[in-house]
Amino acid sequence: MQVLQAILWCSFFVGCGAARTSSSPAPTAPAPKTEPAVEVSPRAAEPAPSEADIQALMLERQKLVAAGQLDQADDLCAGWIARANALARAEGYKCSANVLVRRADDSGEGIMISSDAQRLAVGGLATRPRYSGNAIVKAIDQLDQAASLLPKDLSIHQGRMYLALASGNYARAISSLELSLKQHPEARASDWLEYTASFPRAQAKSAVAYLQLLAASRAEDDAVLTELGAWLEVMGQHEDAKAALEKALQANEKNAMAHWRLGEVLMSSGDRTGAEMQYRRSLALRGEWAEERRSAYKRFKRAKGKQ
Repeated sequence: MQVLQAILWCSFFVGCGAARTSSSPAPTAPAPKTEPAVEVSPRAAEPAPSEADIQALMLERQKLVAAGQLDQADDLCAGWIARANALARAEGYKCSANVLVRRADDSGEGIMISSDAQRLAVGGLATRPRYSGNAIVKAIDQLDQAASLLPKDLSIHQGRMYLALASGNYARAISSLELSLKQHPEARASDWLEYTASFPRAQAKSAVAYLQLLAASRAEDDAVLTELGAWLEVMGQHEDAKAALEKALQANEKNAMAHWRLGEVLMSSGDRTGAEMQYRRSLALRGEWAEERRSAYKRFKRAKGKQ
């Protein structure tokens, strides 16, 4: 750093040769009239790391972690965080987050979903938190720092969201989404919508808050409105759920899941005729959970025939 400072210091002045031995100033020609030099911080001139540099950082971090040398891995990351270049610092924070994740207690286990009825009902929403402990909170903090430096890097936002939900920190997930929508507004709604599968049904209120935040910036996205309607129904807010689903179908009448979820809302409200019409419309369209919807409709018909 001293060498770099010396080079930059010399660049502002004429001559960086041997020191003068006389105490008297040497005669000089009149200085030309120029604009005052703008002082540049030596740290600001640090070049950005190359892709090869970043790859080497990742590989070294992985090597240290695999060897159980987490303190050394922390030091490696800290060295990058201390650098001047924003990209280098962001990579350092990402590095640190990865080491912290490895320090976390991975104590959760997934809950098996076996039947068509379960899969359709929960949509894969039956997973307990995978991580616990302060290490994950600190890892999310590190990704907050990385995102502030590289807001266009979607992987940072997604990694932050994954950790918040995997650790069961639903309030942090909601605040992270709010921050991501501001920092990276170009992201597609689907980039955030996929994470609603990580909210357990017991956290329906948090899921609704998450989806309402997303819907506020994606007001005409039928997929977002469909998911919002489904979760409002889980909360028992039938009228709000119906309104969201009807709005989704106004945006896209070929949304198979919106028809199906609307059928569920009508069914819970006692409108079996309206529910069957929506179920049949859903089955006539292509969409996700097709097999589960067909199986559920068969059970609906059998139950109706017994009445």
